[in-house]
Amino acid sequence: MFYLINGLASGMILAAFLALCDSLFATNAFQVLIDVSYVPQLAGLPSIVELIIHLIISIVVAVALLVFYPRKAERSPIRYLAIWFGVFLLLYFPFSLLSEQPLTITGFLVWGVGHLLYIVYLAYQKYKHQ
Repeated sequence: MFYLINGLASGMILAAFLALCDSLFATNAFQVLIDVSYVPQLAGLPSIVELIIHLIISIVVAVALLVFYPRKAERSPIRYLAIWFGVFLLLYFPFSLLSEQPLTITGFLVWGVGHLLYIVYLAYQKYKHQ
């Protein structure tokens, strides 16, 4: 239940942050996050269904991030979390291209800060749960 709740919460935080930043800074980061139209079987889905797909993916990612999270004495969680962050940053480019959204510095920064919030939230929950 811990993974489900935190996967949903972190996914909703990320989606809300990107949607807010899209309206404030005229970026398309939220659309990049939820768009699945490049998968032929998923093209044309309503936005709410795309958001639900994002939340399901968020649960899977949260499980992976939390299950493999370093134990206290094994290795530094900073390096582990930095690797996750780097992967999330890199995913902006293919997802933007697949979603046919313009690549912008502002969009990239919003994407990065949003995913940093996602990682920090999950790391904090893991810290509290240990």
